[in-house]
Amino acid sequence: MAAERYWNLDDTEPLVSGEEIGYLSGVTAAIQTQIDGKLANVVEDSTPQLGGDLDLNGNTFSISGGTGLSGQAVVSDGAGGASWAYAGGTVQGLDNDRDIQAANEGTVAGNARGEDSVDLQTSRYAAAGVVSGNYSTSPGGRGNAVSGDYSFAACNGNTVSGEASGALGQSNVVAGDYGFAVGNNQTINGGNGFVANTGNTIGGSNTACSALGSSNTFSGTGNFGIIAGSSNTISASLNDNAILSGNSSDITGAYAAQCVIGGGKDNLINLVDADSIGASVICGGDSNIIRDAGGLGTHYCGIVAGEGNDVEGRWNFVGAGWLNTIEDGAQVCAIGAGFSNDIGANTLYSGIFGGEGNEIEASCANGVIAGGSGNVIKTTSISNFIGAGEDNEVDGSRSAVPAGRLNIVTSAADSSLAMGLRNTIGAQHSAVFGYYGEVLGDAEGLVYSNSPDLGGAQAGTYLLMEDVTVATLTELSVRGGVDFGGYIDMPVSCTWMVKVHIVARRTDADGEGAAWEFSLAMRRGASGNPALIGSVSKTVVADDSSGTWDADVDVLAASQRLRVRGQGEAAKTVRFVARVEITQAKG
Repeated sequence: MAAERYWNLDDTEPLVSGEEIGYLSGVTAAIQTQIDGKLANVVEDSTPQLGGDLDLNGNTFSISGGTGLSGQAVVSDGAGGASWAYAGGTVQGLDNDRDIQAANEGTVAGNARGEDSVDLQTSRYAAAGVVSGNYSTSPGGRGNAVSGDYSFAACNGNTVSGEASGALGQSNVVAGDYGFAVGNNQTINGGNGFVANTGNTIGGSNTACSALGSSNTFSGTGNFGIIAGSSNTISASLNDNAILSGNSSDITGAYAAQCVIGGGKDNLINLVDADSIGASVICGGDSNIIRDAGGLGTHYCGIVAGEGNDVEGRWNFVGAGWLNTIEDGAQVCAIGAGFSNDIGANTLYSGIFGGEGNEIEASCANGVIAGGSGNVIKTTSISNFIGAGEDNEVDGSRSAVPAGRLNIVTSAADSSLAMGLRNTIGAQHSAVFGYYGEVLGDAEGLVYSNSPDLGGAQAGTYLLMEDVTVATLTELSVRGGVDFGGYIDMPVSCTWMVKVHIVARRTDADGEGAAWEFSLAMRRGASGNPALIGSVSKTVVADDSSGTWDADVDVLAASQRLRVRGQGEAAKTVRFVARVEITQAKG
């Protein structure tokens, strides 16, 4: 049956069908009032829901009304993406990779962002200047490129490709994992690195290194290092090196390790051969060097301060001063301070503690120069000492010049001492004091001098002895010939006044002794043999022996020496001791 249709009174085509009239069934009030009530419920409902998807069809879904809400909108890009837009600016939006990025990308569009990343930059220099690493962040700035995962960059033009790394500042590059750069134009190529300030670089083979300051550089393969200051370099290939402050200092060499430069300027720890250098320290100063140039290795050395000091060897130390040197192969040596002091190669356990131009030459041991100027302990000597003074020289062993000037202890000396001016000692177990004194030969003597030239006016005391067991005259010598013979030789161009006191005692029984006194004069020319002047004066001071003991003093011309003799007794041991006093004029 055809649908019913209701006609208008003017017999025109009806506007509403019967079915449509039926739609009004159940209306209990004005239709507009009921519609307004339904919309009001949407506003009041705490959890309003759509019955299905809302298709905006390219239009804007806006939120308006209420404080702080005016002008907010969700904008579709027509390709499945959407972003929040605000009146007067833009904030982050979401794309299909669950990252957060700025809605306005400026004039240079950026590459895709990493998954779950945050990139709030709105300006860049190239498309790569975005956060493309997963789970990474740039909270703002311009042109930061973060391609490493879990990484961070902020400010301007930073590049972070390492994992879990960061950069804050301008034009920093972090390529190593777990690194962080703060400042300007810095580079981290190695892992676990940290740089701050400007222009620092950590090489790709350096791990866990830090650089603080300006233009510092790590290279080589060393790890666990730190640099602070300006223009410092660590290029070592072993670990645990540090430059803590200062300017233009370097730690270099393939096998340098555990070395430290504390500060200063132009200091250098330098390995120049295939050996090693390690555990050494320069605390400060200017142009100081710890090096290994001789191939013996340098370890456990230190320079505290000063300028131009140079140390090689092992367990060696320079406290301060200028241009002091400890040479290669030296061990356990020290220069406390001073200027241009030197400890030679392969010298052991020796020290110079101050002064200028002092030197302990090569291959010495246990030598000490306390101070002064131009003092020298000669090569291969042992256990010698110069206290102070100028231009003193010790070439013997176990000998000393406590003070004075131009004193010489020759290589023939042992356990001898010279002090004063221009004294020379070439005898063992002897001493010379004063001015231009001289002790030569095998005698053990004590000499006093006050002379215008060497040996010209001096007085000396010597001791001779011998244990005699025969009833014939036997020559006395230094220590009785126990270690060596030793006699009182007469120099050329001399005249002597000699006094000899001789005492004798039986040593294998008590009750016998004797004493004698001799006086004589002798001379020797510029050449030839010595001779007596006049005769020898002899006095028997005392004698309670059996009457066979005797003593004698004369000149042994062929041997150019004074001869002192004693006569004992058979089957008895008689010890003779002679004190010889010589007053000398030479010239």
